[in-house]
Amino acid sequence: VLVDSVTRIDLGQFAAEMSDALRAAGIEIESADELADFSPAQSRALAQAVGAEEAGLDAAAVQRMVAAAVRAPQLINGYRPGTYRGDVLFFSAAVEHPTSADAADTWQPYVTGAIENHTVSIGHGEMMKATSLAVLGPVVERVLPRR
Repeated sequence: VLVDSVTRIDLGQFAAEMSDALRAAGIEIESADELADFSPAQSRALAQAVGAEEAGLDAAAVQRMVAAAVRAPQLINGYRPGTYRGDVLFFSAAVEHPTSADAADTWQPYVTGAIENHTVSIGHGEMMKATSLAVLGPVVERVLPRR
């Protein structure tokens, strides 16, 4: 089972989207170049904007999370998966990946079997919310054998 996963990420597009998301949260970002040097002041502002303290996260934890998010696309782009011998059940987030070619099909070179794609009418960031899992769960239960 793969949930809205891709084998390559456009770094420029990611930086623009991340910058837009931070600006939407009220964080001052002049350019995407600032993401690599996300400051403690920006981290405090983001922590406050998203209520991180209520979840037990301080500004330093938020700063580490932003750094990890900024680094993740580079790590994804540098990784080449091995071959999986079997079929794959795939869930695509329709907001970012409206067709199977946008996400599911990128895995075909690494899968010997079929990729069964299910498009869910939500965004990537919502894939693990309870309402989304209520959609994914029954499909997984139907497709995967019980052990």
